[in-house]
Amino acid sequence: MSLDLIQQDIDDMDKALADEDLPGKFRRKLLALKMRHAGAPLGMIANTLKVTIRSVSNYIAEYHEGGLEATLEDRAYCPMSSVEPFLEKLEKSFRVSPVGSARQARRRIWNVAGIDLSLTQTRRTMKRLGMRYRKAGQVPGKADGDQQLEFLNEQLQPRLDEAGEGSVRSSSWMLLIS
Repeated sequence: MSLDLIQQDIDDMDKALADEDLPGKFRRKLLALKMRHAGAPLGMIANTLKVTIRSVSNYIAEYHEGGLEATLEDRAYCPMSSVEPFLEKLEKSFRVSPVGSARQARRRIWNVAGIDLSLTQTRRTMKRLGMRYRKAGQVPGKADGDQQLEFLNEQLQPRLDEAGEGSVRSSSWMLLIS
């Protein structure tokens, strides 16, 4: 496949390549076109740009069919979530009153946005909002509240009071720590 570019397209390509915000895929396409115009073989272009020969051929065919506009057109399929317009409201709602499960979040999304998501999509939305799954710690099963209160009142509180007054001997703290 030969490629003969007009001077206007070469100037436009140079201008586009000078733009730092140009995505890499378009930069590769433009470089491939310029290299082919200079007479470089397809294999060398593919190796230099780290793409396949088929990709280089597709870039050239794309240029032949629609010119520079078709080459720089982004045709990637990027679906937008139905929850997208409500993300700010949902984030505020979750910050004010956090949820404990994906099911609760699903109900909240239904109440705020009127959209019924699957649990998987609900989890993805929560993660997108910066939320993370946190497993709750285990509550000690053998803890006796009465014994803990007795320890606090009879042993710990008197020692804390002594420490506050500054009249604690170092040996008494060693016993408490060890």
